[in-house]
Amino acid sequence: MEETTLVAELNRIRKGQTAKPNQQDDFQEIKERITPTPQQQKATEQQRTAQNIHEAELRLVRIMLKYGTLAIPINRPKTEDEDIIETSVLELIVHEIEEDELEFTSPIAQKIYAVFKEGLEQTILYKMEHFLKMEDQTIVSFITDIEVSPYTLSSNWRTKHRIETLGEEEKLQQAVMETVYSFKLAVIDTRFNKLREQLKTAESENIQQIEELLAEQMALENVKRVINDKLGRIIIK
Repeated sequence: MEETTLVAELNRIRKGQTAKPNQQDDFQEIKERITPTPQQQKATEQQRTAQNIHEAELRLVRIMLKYGTLAIPINRPKTEDEDIIETSVLELIVHEIEEDELEFTSPIAQKIYAVFKEGLEQTILYKMEHFLKMEDQTIVSFITDIEVSPYTLSSNWRTKHRIETLGEEEKLQQAVMETVYSFKLAVIDTRFNKLREQLKTAESENIQQIEELLAEQMALENVKRVINDKLGRIIIK
C-alpha cells in the first residue's frame, strides 16, 4: 500500500479513537486491517477459480451453439491412409470432453451439453434454433444471454499466450481448440486447488493418502504442460 494511503488510514483511526501509546501500535492496527486473513485469501482464490471455469464453460457452450454443425479439419493418426479429415465442431468437442471424462459445473451448461451428446448418438447435429424452441425457459434465457455477451477469450489470456485477436469465423479450428483447452485448464486448476487443500488437512501419519494426492498433483501438472504445449502449437500456426 502506498505511503499516502497509510497516512490517510492512520489519520482516520486517530480521529475515531483515543491516542495510542506510540505510532507503531497505529501502524500495526492498519496492517491487521489491510492484510487479508488466510481464510480471505482462500475465499478469493476459490472465487477466482470458479469464475475462470464458469467463463470457460460459457465460451465452450457458445462455440457449440454457434458453430457446432460446421466442419473443421483435424489430423488423423499416422496409421490412417489420410493425414487430414473433416469432422463437425460438435463431434470434436464431445470427443475431447468424453475422452477426459469431464463435466460442466454449470447445471444448465451440462444440460445443453447432454442434449448435444444425445443428438450425436442419434446422428443429429442440433443447431441453436433447436434450443431456442425448447419449453425450458432457463435454457432459452441462458442462450439469449450468451448471444448478448460473447464470452470470447479474455485479453489477459490472449496476452499471456501471444494469441492474435481474430474473429471466430476467420479461424474456426483455432477458436475451437483454444476454447476446449482453456476449459480443460480451468478444470485442472479447480482440481489442483482441491488437492492442495486436501494436502493441507491430510494427517501426517496417513502416508498412503499423501502419496496418492501428490501423485495426482504431479499427473495434473504433466497434463497441464501437455495442454499448454498444444496451445503453443495452435498459436504459431
